[in-house]
Amino acid sequence: IVGGNPEDRRSVVSTASYEARKFGVHSAMPTAVAARLCPEGIFVHPRMERYLELSEKIMEIFAQYSPDVQQISIDEAFIDLSGTERLFGPSELTAQKIKKQVKDETGLTVSVGLASNKYLAKLASEVNKPDGFFEIKEGFEEDFMLHLPLKKVWGIGAKTLAALNSKGITTTKSLYEKSLSLLTSFFGKAGGTFLYNAVRGKETETFNQPAKSHSISAENTYSYDLTDKNAIDTALLHLCHTVVFRMLKEKKRSFTASIKIRYDDFSTFSLQETSEREISS
Repeated sequence: IVGGNPEDRRSVVSTASYEARKFGVHSAMPTAVAARLCPEGIFVHPRMERYLELSEKIMEIFAQYSPDVQQISIDEAFIDLSGTERLFGPSELTAQKIKKQVKDETGLTVSVGLASNKYLAKLASEVNKPDGFFEIKEGFEEDFMLHLPLKKVWGIGAKTLAALNSKGITTTKSLYEKSLSLLTSFFGKAGGTFLYNAVRGKETETFNQPAKSHSISAENTYSYDLTDKNAIDTALLHLCHTVVFRMLKEKKRSFTASIKIRYDDFSTFSLQETSEREISS
């Protein structure tokens, strides 16, 4: 269990092994609670420098297979493999090559999802974790979504799930049958449009590249609402580490920093601030 000392009331879990997760331990949970749930858990402090070192190495491996690698967090990225077939063979074989090379060179396992768009690839990567591979073949996007439990649809949190259930929408199939106008009347334009597109396996805007090509960003969608101040601080720190790491790697500096927050009702707010001095670390 990666986090601070369980005796420290302000300490929160950054992440946990799959063995610990079986006890109900999850990220953003106070470590004191994690210790009660998993009394034999081994607690270790985060080592961000080591994580960043391995992240850089893995991203370098990804870049060997495609010029288009979009890193969205310290341990997650999208690789556009379209057009690489003549160099590396079918995409499913390339995915297996990437997994093997990462394992051979870093000792780490990765889970890979292969699909026609980033949203589906993200969902596919969750299917056979850990060390998994799953492909959603082209033409079967809707079929995949209609067989997915509603709670597994990426972007549907606990509150949205409860709201859907209260309206008699308990499966992806029943969600699929609802019109866009009905969903927007229930959840607003942003929420309704997201649900309508997601259940059809269409690309959502969640993982779009930043509008400005010169911006450097990191993002994450959390399985649990972050309401504890220390959990929020920890999440922000991890995202900041990723951004600063990428700035150093690309030898970039900036005067402006911004943050975007999306709530469980899909409302999105952003804030930015420009400093008189360059931001470099």
